[in-house]
Amino acid sequence: SEKKDEITWGFDNRIRWKAGDNFIDTNDAVDDSWGLARIRTRGWVGIPLSDTFKFNLRATNEFRKYFHPEGEKYDFRINELVFDNAYLEITPRKDVSLKVGRQDMFIGEGLVMMDGSPLDGSRTYYFNAIRATWKSAKTTVDGFVISNTAKDRYLPVINRGTRPTTIQGILERDEQGAGVYITRQLGKNLKGEFYDIFKREEGFGTLPLSRLNTSGFRLTGLLKGGIQHAEEFAVQFGDYGPNSRRGYGGYVDLKKPLPSFPKLTLQFNYTHLSGDDPNTADCEGWNPIFSRWPKWSELYLYTVMQEGRGPGYWTNIGMISPGLNYKFSDKANLDFNYRFMYAPQARLLSEQKLGNWRGNLMIAKFNYRVNKHFVGHLLAETLDPGSFYLNGGSFAYFLRSEFMFVY
Repeated sequence: SEKKDEITWGFDNRIRWKAGDNFIDTNDAVDDSWGLARIRTRGWVGIPLSDTFKFNLRATNEFRKYFHPEGEKYDFRINELVFDNAYLEITPRKDVSLKVGRQDMFIGEGLVMMDGSPLDGSRTYYFNAIRATWKSAKTTVDGFVISNTAKDRYLPVINRGTRPTTIQGILERDEQGAGVYITRQLGKNLKGEFYDIFKREEGFGTLPLSRLNTSGFRLTGLLKGGIQHAEEFAVQFGDYGPNSRRGYGGYVDLKKPLPSFPKLTLQFNYTHLSGDDPNTADCEGWNPIFSRWPKWSELYLYTVMQEGRGPGYWTNIGMISPGLNYKFSDKANLDFNYRFMYAPQARLLSEQKLGNWRGNLMIAKFNYRVNKHFVGHLLAETLDPGSFYLNGGSFAYFLRSEFMFVY
């Protein structure tokens, strides 16, 4: 086991190959197919300064090689080295801790808090934050403040690009936030999570200053018959420029192992995120606050860019998703999900009102583990667009393979 006064360290190297077509514009008339490799390398160290203080640092580099489309813009380059973790951890007592600096923060199932740097994909997902945690036998309370910037200003960047095509963005605009997250064991088979999070988004381009509160809860546990369940619901209120905003979102997740088929687990998910009503001046659409990550789909993460916001801006989406997981062994499993997707609010495009049906999304993911150091997966997604897209849209696909070494 790890000793408290020992220096800890490690590194990982991730190789991804990705290919796809039409997953951004759903338009087969445009040649926008992609083929690229992404290679991410990270190294980290934890240095105990005393029984109470520990400093943690992680450096990350990710470079890409585009095979299609071709052109000078996509030439190979080593890209920049960034520090995506750099924080001081303070533990004055066993039940109290404080983290100050750049850190990862994944809370709950990622509906509201997961990724603070969505524009660089999965290269990083850090928050510049102060996070205080108190724990008891049945309760954990987290409080935090956040200051994330559109470009990395707080820590040095090695080999930063100088041209627009080589400067890596983190966010479209500066963001600040603060919140409290409470986790409580409510019973033998039931856990509750309750939160209130404030977020401020600076004005950017045509997007006005935004201030909103997100208040919600999450329940997880085990029902009779071995059914695993998770439910989460949140409401949002605040202002969007001179107008008010209010939205809501949530999901229900169910998983049922089959005793007669011990390797098979049935899955079901229902998700609903409110959409903005085009007939009012107010904003009724769900804001994903700090969760612009591929929670529901790697392919559709990019397709939502058609709606005028960046990748992973989940809003105005409903999903009915049956699925299954087949466990070949302790080291390999196959996850399959079908998503019937709709939009609570129909889309207006050049004064033309489109439909509410987003389309059918199929996802198959094979996960494998060679040993404790080597893991990977194979992913395939397809989208058959619906009436939400102009002329029904064109068939889209997204493929990815990943191999990762961790030490």
